[in-house]
Amino acid sequence: MTTDFDIGNIVSNAFLTGSQVYGKPRPESDIDVVVLLDFMDFEKLAELTDAERGGSAPKEHGISLKYGKLNLVMMHDRRIFEAWQTATEALKKVQPVTREQAVACVEREIALRMESVEREIALRMESVTLALDVQPIILES
Repeated sequence: MTTDFDIGNIVSNAFLTGSQVYGKPRPESDIDVVVLLDFMDFEKLAELTDAERGGSAPKEHGISLKYGKLNLVMMHDRRIFEAWQTATEALKKVQPVTREQAVACVEREIALRMESVEREIALRMESVTLALDVQPIILES
């Protein structure tokens, strides 16, 4: 099999998460690794994994692939990656935590990051509107 990308240049960042890091791992527990990819490599790997590895379909926050006990979570959105990483660091400080507590913490951190981005966009739009001295266009959903 040939690909048109350089495997050596795919990984931008990675970290361990999950029960092995902040929970109570059992003998059957997997090892969770979150990997940040650039969007093009993420898309290429998503195509390959769906077709050839039987991996899960791309999700909103990434693709999860299992290789034995290794659970590889690939994503391309740096905000989501950093939110998950921040949550993991917080969970390590209060370990052990349950899976439910960990999921809630990660989801909360992601929501905070996304709200922050939405506020920033709204403020920038407001600045542009004021600078142009025009009325904002309200889009109805």
